[in-house]
Amino acid sequence: MSWPLPGEPELDLDEIQGHVLVGFGGAPQALGAYTAADPAAAARTAGRWAEMVTPTRRLLPRMGRPARDVVGGLWSSVETGPWVALALSRRVLEAAGRPVEFDDPWFAAPSMASAGGLHDPRPAGGGARGSDWVVGRPDRPVDVLLVVAAGTVRAAEEVVGWFTGQARAWLDGEPFLERLLPMKGSKEHFGFRDGISQPAPLGLRDDGTLFDARRADDDGGEPKTTNQQDLVWPGEFVFGYPMPVEGDPRVCGLEARPADDAAAAFARNGSILVYRRLAQDVPAFRAFCAKRAAERADEIPGLTPETLAELVVGRRPDGLPLSAPPGADVKDPVAMNAFDFTHDAMDQACPLGAHIRKVNPRAGHKEEQLRRIMRRGAPFGTAYVEGEAAPPPGGRGLVFLAYMTSARVQFGRLAMDWMNNANAPSGRGGHDMLVGQVAAGASREVDLRRDPPEVKIAAGPDETWVHMTGGAFLFAPSIGALRSLAGIEQEGARAMEAGPQPEDLEKALKQYAIYEHPDDHPDGYVLREWLILPAQTLPGDSHKVATLEEARALLPAGVSKVSEGPEPGATNLVEVWM
Repeated sequence: MSWPLPGEPELDLDEIQGHVLVGFGGAPQALGAYTAADPAAAARTAGRWAEMVTPTRRLLPRMGRPARDVVGGLWSSVETGPWVALALSRRVLEAAGRPVEFDDPWFAAPSMASAGGLHDPRPAGGGARGSDWVVGRPDRPVDVLLVVAAGTVRAAEEVVGWFTGQARAWLDGEPFLERLLPMKGSKEHFGFRDGISQPAPLGLRDDGTLFDARRADDDGGEPKTTNQQDLVWPGEFVFGYPMPVEGDPRVCGLEARPADDAAAAFARNGSILVYRRLAQDVPAFRAFCAKRAAERADEIPGLTPETLAELVVGRRPDGLPLSAPPGADVKDPVAMNAFDFTHDAMDQACPLGAHIRKVNPRAGHKEEQLRRIMRRGAPFGTAYVEGEAAPPPGGRGLVFLAYMTSARVQFGRLAMDWMNNANAPSGRGGHDMLVGQVAAGASREVDLRRDPPEVKIAAGPDETWVHMTGGAFLFAPSIGALRSLAGIEQEGARAMEAGPQPEDLEKALKQYAIYEHPDDHPDGYVLREWLILPAQTLPGDSHKVATLEEARALLPAGVSKVSEGPEPGATNLVEVWM
């Protein structure tokens, strides 16, 4: 059988948010989380922001290219950033009169803190679960979540700041703002490469070509990309598209949709977003690995703190699986993905309780078909420095962001049923020692080796290194569903006919582009201003000068450069500022 598979759907590239199916990758990002004093007003504002949310079509040229370069304008065929993703709470959608019965009890929960089974700990001094979170507390829920990518973190922060200014009329207190800082080697703070083995969506573009053209030769088995990523039916991530038939990932099944017809219509091309802010205590993790490695050194020859950390994670720091042969190429994505646990039932290479085996048992688990999630997480905080006097302000850790069509079924299966369960998914192997949670006062344990003699390690209730500090269950609507919150289809058309009003221009997001030797000034440089409005983008002032330095001197105070240097190719664009 050749590609495409029978039933592969055409994806609505102009409606699905680009963060869902393509993502912002390792680009510098900033996050804004807002609590609404007036949820209905927040919904109307979100509707006016629809035109600024980045659709999938705009991110297609980013596929296969470094996100930092693309968003910074270093590719001649790509419109520069910023890229914007937007998600809303159930109560905002309800206040706007939208149907939200998505058949997901966790999305219906008033707070992530009330979702049963996650075992997120209560405050050390007592109090309700989640009352010590820095974002998404039960009394201050996340109603609007923005994720912005740009050429620099400062530029992304400034874009979030512009949105914050637009939200002042309905804000309840100050928003929670966070920088998401990409780390060298795509690693997280414990030192391991992150974001590996993502699934890739099946589906077609509107010209009939494959959405993700990196397809391996079809051998009749599980669909794979050339990088050996799993190709997954898009209903796993986006409402209104098919799911696989149970037990056969090649066969197109029923559409992912809420049972209620009105909710299904509103949810189409949208996705559930799980947001969790996980603080990482690097010294605590290293101290645990050092202590347990010393205790078990006689039982496992060659065990060091570093190799114990690898057994807990299930990969080497460079991302290669523990079963990779010596000399495997860390730059080869196939080496990162083309493995399973079929021949490792006694966990001679990778413990059953290792993090990567807990959350993706691969071919080692056939109890039921695993529904995948699309991860879009990013680190926050500066990297750990040995001997540092104190962690950075706000700490360090990982912002976990993941898209799916059921928070309870998909994320819940990974977190509640597997990571927090010593007996699942592949039989008794212990807890996920990296990020798993257990009931208050309980210990976690994992089998490092089951082949006699067994070797176990345990972490007591006071030995933790990942701490939940906030989160929310949200919905990332389609571009059209966002527009509907403010009647943008009609309002936008009237605005185009009437022209922008002075008050609109005052609120516009402004972008400045410097061009070298453009057609209208072939002997010099031109600085052009662009005014980005909800319904349209308009040209502003334009200045012709002789040198690049003169163009830069005309930029207003406080702007940041989005592009990092001259763009290769035939384009005249040199820099973009915001």
